[in-house]
Amino acid sequence: MKIMSMNQIIIRSNMKQHMILFRAKRLDNGEWIVGDLLHSYEGGAIIVPITEKDGSSGGAFSINPTTICQFTGLKDKDDKEIWEHDLVKNTNSGTIYEVIFKNAAFILMEPENIHNMPLYLISRYNRLTDICINFGSKFDKEV
Repeated sequence: MKIMSMNQIIIRSNMKQHMILFRAKRLDNGEWIVGDLLHSYEGGAIIVPITEKDGSSGGAFSINPTTICQFTGLKDKDDKEIWEHDLVKNTNSGTIYEVIFKNAAFILMEPENIHNMPLYLISRYNRLTDICINFGSKFDKEV
């Protein structure tokens, strides 16, 4: 039996398990780190990387809390993971959206904030994997 940390919340739907992952930029070198998100009483945050299958892990890293992003569980047409605050382009319309988490759902937000669309609707009805390309995080780009 594998023991999981408190932040490795498992969602069960149709007998499929999903681990909720977070990523953020490390304070020591500015690189992305993926794993469990932990908050301190002092207002700081750390990410503990998920242990790999070979047993290796990398300890815990202090992160910039303004760069915290949650994994949506979805991938784009090139099989690239889509994270909160990623910039994705609809290849049909050419519109670029930011992925945000609002009202308990991931949403594609237009720059003008006019036509926001829940991500689950797009992925269910329009086959997100066929129409979106992920350009990376807004924290790596000028918006």
